[in-house]
Amino acid sequence: MSTKRVYALRGLVRCGLCGRKMEGAARRQDVLYYRCNARTLVPGSASALSHPRQIYLREDTVMPAVNRWVGSLFDQMHRADTIEALFVADDGEQHRNDYVEDLRGRVRAAKVTMDRTRKALEAGWDPVELRDQYNAAVAEKQAAERARSSLPNDGVVTRKQLEVWVDELGDVGKALNAANPEDLGQLYRSLRLSLTYHHVDQRVDVEVDPMADRVDKVCVRGGT
Repeated sequence: MSTKRVYALRGLVRCGLCGRKMEGAARRQDVLYYRCNARTLVPGSASALSHPRQIYLREDTVMPAVNRWVGSLFDQMHRADTIEALFVADDGEQHRNDYVEDLRGRVRAAKVTMDRTRKALEAGWDPVELRDQYNAAVAEKQAAERARSSLPNDGVVTRKQLEVWVDELGDVGKALNAANPEDLGQLYRSLRLSLTYHHVDQRVDVEVDPMADRVDKVCVRGGT
């Protein structure tokens, strides 16, 4: 029986060369990667001419460093500033509505990808090449639908609740490493986490939007 693959960083990783979002792709059985494929670039464009055929970023080489950095935002030195920044950036119910709309957009985008891959298959494209794209779109659609259905009626978290949760977690970075990938994905999106992978020097730039002045660079090994 096949196991559903969950990409915690889906939609959050961009290629530093062409600026596009990297898609989830499994290689070597259950090893998860994010891929930027040159074949979908405009032929003859500057990006296409300088872009390797495929760029891969291995998920398990970057996740521990990302979680460690996110965890550092909640250590004793930065905890108060981080919580304050989250509440300043959060507009309560409006933020919840924006999140719901984002989930709906992910469902729509996944449906478009599923429809496009079905048509490509009917047109004679290689089914092996299309399989990962279709399965990834199905997983994205299901994850977004589950996230939407699991939202409580009251989506507003108080400052005190957030402080208690952070205190209960203790070492946030360590807790994130042990977290469910679907829960991690929701957390990353709530923090507006974004990553840019520069394959030449194997560096990932990581940013959390509510704290735009806090940007870190994580060196990774395992990208191509």
